[in-house]
Amino acid sequence: MAVLPGSDNRKSVQNLLFGFHGRIDRQWWWLGMVAIIAIQAALGELNAEEPTSAKGVSDFRAVFLHINGWSLSTLDILTFWPAVALDVKRWHDLDMSGACALLSCSATPAYIAIVLFQLGGPLGQPNAFDFAFLVALALTLGSILVLGFARGTRGPNRFGLG
Repeated sequence: MAVLPGSDNRKSVQNLLFGFHGRIDRQWWWLGMVAIIAIQAALGELNAEEPTSAKGVSDFRAVFLHINGWSLSTLDILTFWPAVALDVKRWHDLDMSGACALLSCSATPAYIAIVLFQLGGPLGQPNAFDFAFLVALALTLGSILVLGFARGTRGPNRFGLG
């Protein structure tokens, strides 16, 4: 098993991607996120043809949710846990609770509700769901900026050594 440098508890790749204990710095967070995005892009690029609805007309939801036999929800499930694990450990590095990781994925439920259940208003006529999605998106983007660019706590904190 690969071992990551820079820690006395010798974090493994398994702990990096699936564990919720300890801390990671910006470098490891960025590397993990880029790896997750690359996996999603590679699996998404396997799509050979655009799915169509039963009427033979291209259906946006079918295109969005179906990628070469995999549904987007399957791709998200495969990468959700590692993404949350990375976020939790990064929040720990900032000496904050891992529960703050909920900010990072706050836009996902709103987006799924708008796309799947067509809860958003017509173009040019936004409704409360559109507003909720924009707020959740702002929280998600803000957390990405904090996790990606804020310096972690120097030295040990309540979540371990730096």
